Amino acid sequence: MKRKLILTGATGFLGSLFLNSSRSLFEVVCVGRTDLKKENDFIQYKIENIPKKFLETELTIIHLATHYSKDENESQKIKEANLDFGKKLLDNIDKNNIQKFIYTNTMFSFDDENKDYYYTKSKLKFSEELYKNLSESKVCEIFLDNTFHFSDTRKKAIPLIVESVIKNNINPIKNHEQFINLSYAPDVVNTLLSEVDKPTNPKSRITSKVDINIKSIYNFLKDFKNTGSIDKSLLHTKQSKHLFNNSIPLLNSYHLESNIYLNLKNTLIKGLNI
Repeated sequence: MKRKLILTGATGFLGSLFLNSSRSLFEVVCVGRTDLKKENDFIQYKIENIPKKFLETELTIIHLATHYSKDENESQKIKEANLDFGKKLLDNIDKNNIQKFIYTNTMFSFDDENKDYYYTKSKLKFSEELYKNLSESKVCEIFLDNTFHFSDTRKKAIPLIVESVIKNNINPIKNHEQFINLSYAPDVVNTLLSEVDKPTNPKSRITSKVDINIKSIYNFLKDFKNTGSIDKSLLHTKQSKHLFNNSIPLLNSYHLESNIYLNLKNTLIKGLNI
């Protein structure tokens, strides 16, 4: 019998990738704020409409639903998505049947520039709710940094840079001299699948071993668009600031990084539709 999973955020960036990879492995029920039917046999249930028979046995919950924004004007949307929805989910499921609750938190929590955003605080607040409602042995909290993939349409660094390179615009990132940490979304999905199969630490993180200069990402992709070849020297990297920071969770033991040069190249190629 296949293991039962409840997946939130299945219509979002990371959730849709996870769903595509997990449907053949597990019995997956997608849960969101509304009932929804789409093509390819996709069905999403409101929390109160989850089939009762599905809830009567042991479950693993993959909680990816979130609303990302640094705009304080969106605080209500952030609260509804990052706090209220998760609390309602916990209230409507028999906690005895929750085998594991896997929650993706944000590495902004450990970043002085980003830790005070309401978005960051909302993610941490729901973490507190998790540990109030469930024993630590049932919680698997994974902190994510910047994830990217060609399917990402969010207004984040890599999609914005790719769009600008395609349109021959200047680098859109104001603080382009800074370094960021990138994780390829399919690598993250594989790590999550491993955690479903055999959970490790209650708290861990998924990050790259290197940080990459934002300006160099733009230059690397622009050069590839113009020449059709990869010039690795254009991508400026340094050892990740996360690696030996004892104040943050350890790197998830299942996380294996794929080739950053090819992943960035393919993200641009998909954007160009070539």
